[in-house]
Amino acid sequence: MKKLLSVLILAILLSGGCARPTGTVPPPAASIDLTIARSLLDAQTIIEQAKGLVAVKPIIKDTLNKVIASYNTVESAYLVYHKSIVAGTNPDPVALQTQVAGLLTSVSELVGMLK
Repeated sequence: MKKLLSVLILAILLSGGCARPTGTVPPPAASIDLTIARSLLDAQTIIEQAKGLVAVKPIIKDTLNKVIASYNTVESAYLVYHKSIVAGTNPDPVALQTQVAGLLTSVSELVGMLK
């Protein structure tokens, strides 16, 4: 349950669900990189747990496959973003954050099916 709550909170934060006051300085790229990496790790953990439950809950198989495909796409985009951060550039994270938010929404749907 804690993991689900963490995933939902991250989804809200990454999707811009909280209003930002005007004039604030955006977080450093390394902080965004770390947040996205953590989101991917959380999603991967839930995917692995769901894989073990497909035999007893075959109804989750299609949703799980969609989540895995989304995860693979987001992970590929993240690796490009991360390499840019390591190289010292400051890439725009908005598109990647949108992809991560979509992934976390799909993961939340999957978690709901596991109950």
